[in-house]
Formats: sequence, structure tokens, C-alpha cells
Amino acid sequence: MGPGLGLGERRGEHGDSEADEGSHAPDAITSICRPSNRPRGTAVSSSARHCRIDGMQGVLRLSTRPRMGRARSREMSWSNAVVAVTALVAIGCAQSTAAPAPAASDRGSAATADPPTSQEPAGVVAEPATTSETPGVTATEIRIGQTAPYSGPAAAYGVIGKVEAAYFQMINDAGGVGGRKIRLISLDDGYVPARSVMQVRTLIENEDVALMFSSVGTQSNVALRHYLNGRHVPQLFAASGADRWADPVHFPWTIGWQPSYRIEARVWAKYLLAQKPSAKICVLFQNDDFGKDYLEGLREVFAERYDQIVVKQAAYEASAPVIDPAIDQLWISGCDTLLAAATPRFAVQAIRKMFELGWRPTLLLANISASRSAVLQPVGLDKAAGLITGAYFKDPGDPANARDRGLAAWRTFRARTS
Repeated sequence: MGPGLGLGERRGEHGDSEADEGSHAPDAITSICRPSNRPRGTAVSSSARHCRIDGMQGVLRLSTRPRMGRARSREMSWSNAVVAVTALVAIGCAQSTAAPAPAASDRGSAATADPPTSQEPAGVVAEPATTSETPGVTATEIRIGQTAPYSGPAAAYGVIGKVEAAYFQMINDAGGVGGRKIRLISLDDGYVPARSVMQVRTLIENEDVALMFSSVGTQSNVALRHYLNGRHVPQLFAASGADRWADPVHFPWTIGWQPSYRIEARVWAKYLLAQKPSAKICVLFQNDDFGKDYLEGLREVFAERYDQIVVKQAAYEASAPVIDPAIDQLWISGCDTLLAAATPRFAVQAIRKMFELGWRPTLLLANISASRSAVLQPVGLDKAAGLITGAYFKDPGDPANARDRGLAAWRTFRARTS
């Protein structure tokens, strides 16, 4: 969402891509922790306090900013890293006499986070835990883990890990976090959930990382959350817009970051009802939670008229080599409007195939593929003319943003890492 890594280990093959936007670093950084005096995977004692999910939500509210494309991926990745560094301030625990939390099994169940008291604002650390109490944190280093698709069908997103690593290097060059350097260990999962689990077990059990940060992909994060919550390992800012991440009751150690795919689909549906009320719509979607969230959003808006408005939907598998059969189905249906809920590789294939067929429906493209360098340039700008998409970040090319402080900081970062 490509700069060089420059920090920690990034293991595996690295895909080509683009990058996105900006925000500013926090003024002060303290320390991070897990429930204290406790090995991973064991019950939390009455003398320990959880790192609070409400504190992380507060960080998001204060620190996330919109962003944009090669500028786009770089900006999005950079902003994720800004939020992560801010989170290292807020994920704090103090020794206390909190009530005991429920035990968590090695897999599946998760402990419930303690609520903050009225005297404790969310995200404020009273007494930072010592390094001996905090896995992944030493006197000189904070180790954080990540999985990303540096190879495979979603390799365009490998740039996310590269840019975030470059941002952490910038933080390290400025002195680190509370005197400690951030060491990002980012492993290639090839966009395969089973491989994600294998890599994360390596990061937690062998590398002893303090937390997982910005791992990429809906199905990969779904596969990871039982394991991470069962071991009380923070799963921060999952790089997915699925609706699964806001579940603090069952998964208190997991938090998302991206806007909802389902809500994006609702926006598209309302747009079409207002601007093209007689549209015959077809939907191309990835056959997993990512793609199905778009169908759910459309159904919520179209309601009982869904089957009348959506004349055809076609799924593709993330592991499929080509998307042509799905495009052929949609073309034959006679629809005049296409919503493509596809990742960059398949968005390129879809646009190219439509051009070859001479099929020119109104094309609505999911925001995760709204990229000049990963989609529009590879397919050819002439073939993509007229498509409609959306974004949730600031556009560096918009003259209205010429004096934006966040984008000015991002441009400085981009210049030093290019």
C-alpha cells in the first residue's frame, strides 16, 4: 500500500508495488506491556492488569489519518506505522489489584480485558512494567511481528511491510521508543492462511515478539486471532476491512484498522440508487470474508429488491491463476454496471478482460485496488478510463492539500526512503 526495508528482518520473497499517506509521530513514547509476571498462555493473576482495548481505540481516534497511491500504498503503510508507534505509548499496564480475569486456553478462548477505572483515562500509563515482565521488550529493543504477502496472488501488498519497516527505521534513527529500538520481523505468508499461522507461531514461540502488527489479509487474520487471543498476544491493526475485528468480548486482543468493506458496499449501493436507479448490477467478488462483506453491504441497502437489482454475481478464488471465467459469466448476464470487489492482481485481469471483450459497463472498483501503480498502470490507463472508485486517505495530488502538515511530513519521509 517501494521503499527498501532498512530495519529488522523481512524474510521471504518480496513483491513489487506501491504505497500511501500521512500523519505525524507522537510527541512522547513510553513503554508497552502484557499482563505482568506471567508466561504466555497462562491465566492472568489477580495482581496483573490487561493492556486495555479501549486504550487502543483511543489511539486510533487521535492518531489515524487518511492517505493516498505508489503514493497510495506508501502512504497507507506509513500511516499504519505512525499509529503503531503511538500504540506503543498507550498499550500500558500498571501493577494493581484488579479482579482475576478468566483463564485462556492455548487456542480458541480469550481472556476479557479489565475495564478502566474512573480515575484512569484510557491509554494513560501510571507505572510502566519492567522489561523482565514484558515478552519481546528488552532494555534496548522492542520486537514486533508481522506477516505479509511478499509473494503469491496478493504480492502487491508486500509493499506495506516494506514501508512500515522504513518508518520504524526513521523512528529508530531519531532515538527509538523510550530509548529502545523497534525491530520489525516481517515474514512472507504468500497470502495463504495456513502459512500465516505457521509464521506467527515462529514469531511468538521462537522470536518472542511483543505483539503482531498490521498483518495483511482478511483470511490470514481470521486464522490468527484464536491463537493470538489464546496466548494474550496483541493483534494490532489487522490490515483488513472485514467486519470481524470489533469483537472485544470474544477477541479482546484483536483490533482492526481499515474502513469496513461492508460499509463501502453500502455507499456504492446508495450511490447507484441515486445516480443510476435503473442499473442492472453484477458483482465480482473474492470467495472469502473480504468479498462476501461487499455482498452483505449491498443486501442491507437493496433489501427485498436485491435479486431484482443484482442480476448476476460471480466469485473467484484467491488461489485462482486467472479470473476470465468469472468475467465471462458477468458479461453474458447483460448487466450494465459492475462492482469489482477484487485485489489488485485480479482487478488488473478483470479490466483487461473487459476491454478485450469490448464490454464497457459502469465499473465501480473496491478501494483496496484504487492504485495507479499496482492496477491502472499495469493494465493501461486507456483500458481503465471511466472507472469509479473511492479512497479514505488524503490525496497528495489534490491542490487543496498543498499545505497539509500530515502530507508534508509524509513527503519528507517518502523522499528519504525512495
